[in-house]
Amino acid sequence: MNQFWLSQKTIANLFLEMEGYDREVLLKFLLEKMEQRDREEVLDVLEGRRLPSLSADIIAKKVFAPDEHPERLQKMLRDLTGDDGIVVGDSFRNEGYIQSESSKKVIFDIPARLLDGRISDLEVQAAAQEFIFERADIYSAELLMMQYSVEEGQKKSELDYGNVCGTLVIVLMKESPDLFESFPSERYIHRFCRRQADSGLSYQPLSHIIYVQVDKCFAQFREGTDGENNKELQLLLSMIADINDEKVRWQSKGNKMMEDIYEEVFRISQDREVQAMWFAEKYVDADWNAAKEYQRRKGMKEGVKEGKKEMALELLKNGVSPDIIAASAEVSVETVEQWAQQSKNFAEK
Repeated sequence: MNQFWLSQKTIANLFLEMEGYDREVLLKFLLEKMEQRDREEVLDVLEGRRLPSLSADIIAKKVFAPDEHPERLQKMLRDLTGDDGIVVGDSFRNEGYIQSESSKKVIFDIPARLLDGRISDLEVQAAAQEFIFERADIYSAELLMMQYSVEEGQKKSELDYGNVCGTLVIVLMKESPDLFESFPSERYIHRFCRRQADSGLSYQPLSHIIYVQVDKCFAQFREGTDGENNKELQLLLSMIADINDEKVRWQSKGNKMMEDIYEEVFRISQDREVQAMWFAEKYVDADWNAAKEYQRRKGMKEGVKEGKKEMALELLKNGVSPDIIAASAEVSVETVEQWAQQSKNFAEK
């Protein structure tokens, strides 16, 4: 693992800027910082031996883009909610969302506006989260506050509690927390759609949250069972779990949507810009735990600076131009040269 944190943008820039030998040096340097399993996956994807994960941010946001493929996202939302009336409108920007360290465990999220006025967000979580319910409650509350906000051209008097549209948050868990693992049920979809008092009184809240155990779904798929009795949905979720699984690939034959997804993932994975962004995402994800520990001890800014410095010195040692390094790492040429001089002085002591 790398001791220093490098931003996804920096790595992607370097990957795109460099050619030939320089690119090989960069790739070798970064791969050495990764675990063996991650190294093998990166090389297999870059050399076309396997497809990148469908849950990778850059891949998922192209495959399930609300503006380009609304029918795919719509199909998934309908099956996961059990509501065949859902119609995806267009994409939605959720920059107002409060970020935290635990958000690093979210691989991707795809927010969208539904035609009934609701906001939906489909997200995949990479690792089990101890406070998954609390996090989802806070996030859905944030989205709900966006709904209860006056938009441009709208009068404040036009907005009241009676016409506020709700929100739909769906959490796909690639690794289920213990609370879900220990729950005695064959079901892997958990829909929280009504709230009920101990008196029995219930109401329909504005926020709906659905949790999906993708790992449990995939395990049942491999065993030939299905706790939700929806084979097509199970196949799609299993594809998200492992797009390279042979059984998933075989059962996708003859299903137009699944075959189209396979074809698109293969096609976009050959694009150099997509490769750069995917590799950068993969590297940062693999490096996150080490980076988090370093940030606690030294601070984010110092970690970023030292990560760039370490990389720059390694690339300089292998003959990469300071101009290329500076442009890609978003530092000045003088900074790169200063790092080189400091390293030289240290070596001479």
